[in-house]
Amino acid sequence: MLRTVIYCTNYSNLTQLRYNSALLSRVLYFSELGYKIVITGRAMTGKPSIINAGYADILLLDENSSPIKQLSNIRHLLDKTLDVQLVLARDLPSAKQALCFGKVCDCPVYYDSVETWCGYSVRNGKRLVYFYKNWISERMRIKKFTRVITHSRTSGRYLEKIYKLSPNRIGVLYAAQPRVSSSIPTTNMRAEVKNDYNSKLIVCSGGLFVNRGLPELIEMFKHVGWNYNLIFIGDGPLKPQLLNMVNKYNLQKRVYFIQFSTVSSYYGMLSTADIGIDLRPAIHLNYDLACSVRVVDYINCYLPVITSDTRGFRFIENEYGVVKCISNGMDSRRKAVQLERFIEEYLCDPEKTRKRIDNAMIKEFSFEVNLARLKNWLLQDGLSLKAHINGEPKNIINMSL
Repeated sequence: MLRTVIYCTNYSNLTQLRYNSALLSRVLYFSELGYKIVITGRAMTGKPSIINAGYADILLLDENSSPIKQLSNIRHLLDKTLDVQLVLARDLPSAKQALCFGKVCDCPVYYDSVETWCGYSVRNGKRLVYFYKNWISERMRIKKFTRVITHSRTSGRYLEKIYKLSPNRIGVLYAAQPRVSSSIPTTNMRAEVKNDYNSKLIVCSGGLFVNRGLPELIEMFKHVGWNYNLIFIGDGPLKPQLLNMVNKYNLQKRVYFIQFSTVSSYYGMLSTADIGIDLRPAIHLNYDLACSVRVVDYINCYLPVITSDTRGFRFIENEYGVVKCISNGMDSRRKAVQLERFIEEYLCDPEKTRKRIDNAMIKEFSFEVNLARLKNWLLQDGLSLKAHINGEPKNIINMSL
């Protein structure tokens, strides 16, 4: 029988399912500990089907069928007898399904809380309370889970406080990827820079979507010095707008766009930059409390990070000194001055910066540290393990990020 973890999501979009860093990190963690992970999504046609993402089996299920019927469809689609030992829910939309699976399989159920479903949104600089209905729904269900996983310590403390969760039932599991010494980047980003090979190179990785502060970043970048270059890794609906801004401000020789890389070379490629940047605005509570997946990527590649001023990032700045938060409420010119100052502070003492990142990796952000946390939780919850943490990860997946 195949020891299996079922990860329930509410996704129907295949791009979200195939190219999701947080899902991939969970697959790598459980694979390292000897489990096969199966990801479920919603079948828009109502007909169950299976797709292969290159890193996991993804099963699209009819959300209107019973949990027993859905589990039967999983076994039929995989053509294997499964020993389901754990079920995970990705946030509130999949909580009910995961709890039902856990009851049928008589196994622990974890709530993997990427989003914070209660709190506020921000409009015109003012916080507006919202998601009250979802807060009621989450409150009804969250205490039924064996364990609650969050993606930052600030989010964890918030959920622990408002739901009065026991500290030993809640923990942080960052979406880190394993570093492989033999990894060779498919792209040396410095080779992309045309005006000066020795200039400072800033990288912004991830989908080119709204609410990531990308237009604001280009607005800021038009005011920084000529010896700073910016590379976007990724694609998305905002790319035409961003390209137009680059042309408008005559930044073609300092701002570049390259495509996503495979995971096996992604960290190696990031490591060729000097600084990582992630300026997501605190448009709602999740962005204010959470730690972006991309920031975890940068730290794992030994890049210091410049971020927006949110509670989640201020905690990391105060605790480890590996991020610096650009102040909110300033115009793009003043932000550019602060950006240059932060970069120079990092780069003028590389040994000090490296030591800080080493400390942050050892205590918080590395794949190995997070894997050890997960291993400890599984042992506490009575689950058996076959693999060991020592040595390089066994499964480095050739998947577009």
